[in-house]
Amino acid sequence: GGREEEPPPAISFWELLAFDMYQGRYLRVLALTSELRDAVAALAPHRPELRAELCERLDLALLVQALAHGALDAHALADLVAYVLDKLKTLQAPSRDAAAQAWADQILPRIRNCDAPPPAPTLLKPGQAREGARGVVRGFA
Repeated sequence: GGREEEPPPAISFWELLAFDMYQGRYLRVLALTSELRDAVAALAPHRPELRAELCERLDLALLVQALAHGALDAHALADLVAYVLDKLKTLQAPSRDAAAQAWADQILPRIRNCDAPPPAPTLLKPGQAREGARGVVRGFA
């Protein structure tokens, strides 16, 4: 196989995230998904059913399997982002709804219309661990 490309120097976090995904490396996006899931759940600590729903919908093990089999496309990713946005809207002040909707109207079509070819994912062997954004992330790279 060919040598993996290194990201260009001095790019933004979001550019690095996109670069990694294009290269078939998903550690950052999965670590970010985990952090986002936990952050949204922390906004409503008195609602354990919300945490359970978030963990079920943003199940990292299932996301890894979907990535490994090429079953997570741009539309599925946009659906996950839309789900998180909907949950955030239920937890935030109504005065923020317009700004959240404006952001969703801007970002969701960009995700859904992603025309990059789906790369073959580079996943860790089961049980391996890599350092993620906030500690060890098990089972994926």
